[in-house]
Amino acid sequence: MTSRATAFPELPSTVSERTVPALLRRAAKDAPDRCALVAHSLLSGDEASLSYRELVERSGRFAAALADRGVTHGDRVALLVGNDGALEAHLAYHAVHRLGAINVPVNTFYLERELEYVVGFSALPSPRHCPAAHGRRTRPRCLSCRRPPGSVSHFRS
Repeated sequence: MTSRATAFPELPSTVSERTVPALLRRAAKDAPDRCALVAHSLLSGDEASLSYRELVERSGRFAAALADRGVTHGDRVALLVGNDGALEAHLAYHAVHRLGAINVPVNTFYLERELEYVVGFSALPSPRHCPAAHGRRTRPRCLSCRRPPGSVSHFRS
């Protein structure tokens, strides 16, 4: 039975709960070399593909890096990546899920007022790390254009 508080009906008792990380691990187990993703990569500057095994391995390394920087279960993690970084966005998405954290995708074309709304509504904390900053504590920058995403105070370290 569905209540107003949930968008999805409860699973039948014969069906176990499935999470995104569990589904990805299962796909990697069943078809490790099957293509899981074809997308543009910021790192290579070109289209790239990943098998399910590669997606699990690389998102696992990304999850470990996020965990080393203090991201834990229940944390909200903003994903601010343009279409030219679709591969990295997918890796981040799976890494965040693997930690039990919450993905908050942010459109790189948002105006400042739209970004302020998303930041406030999502209760995003100030960032502890920005991949574009290569480990330095600094204001986050769009991975596509390298500019700060507006002047929203929540995104300043």
